[in-house]
Amino acid sequence: MHSLRPLALLLIALALAFVACSKPKPPTLVPKAVQVVGVDPQGLTVEMTVEMTNPNGFSVSVQSVKARVVLADGSDLGEVNIVQAITLPPSTPTLVRVPMTARWSGVNALGAQALSGKDLPFTVTGTVGIGGEKLSVDVPYSVSGVVTQEQLKRAAINSLGKLPFALPTAAPR
Repeated sequence: MHSLRPLALLLIALALAFVACSKPKPPTLVPKAVQVVGVDPQGLTVEMTVEMTNPNGFSVSVQSVKARVVLADGSDLGEVNIVQAITLPPSTPTLVRVPMTARWSGVNALGAQALSGKDLPFTVTGTVGIGGEKLSVDVPYSVSGVVTQEQLKRAAINSLGKLPFALPTAAPR
């Protein structure tokens, strides 16, 4: 019995060493929603809501969010980089709201979409940069949304005041 005690202590020590040296796990991201909060002649402003859960026994920090907005017709509105420092506590789901603005390729693109008579689906894809002293990783995500025809028409009408020439206000007599 006494000879088993040192062996048992050695096995416990090895198990603790193995657990202590285990590699940290990346947080999980679950996109919950993407909401259009503004459409104007310059671009599209959306707010993405993501639930982030840190499975580790220590806090980690969100350092940045990279996003690429692509319209259903394949138009790429470019990449947006957002520096947003948020601490994710261990084992607790945290809702994070990320506002972002993507630019139209021009007023013509907005006008064409407004005249199409259709809503405009889009997809936001990218990565969330999470890092700390024990973990540094880019976690991918993807979420879809829609710009309504009403939002497109309103933005197109608002863009008319920004034209470099005056529009006639009445028909000639």
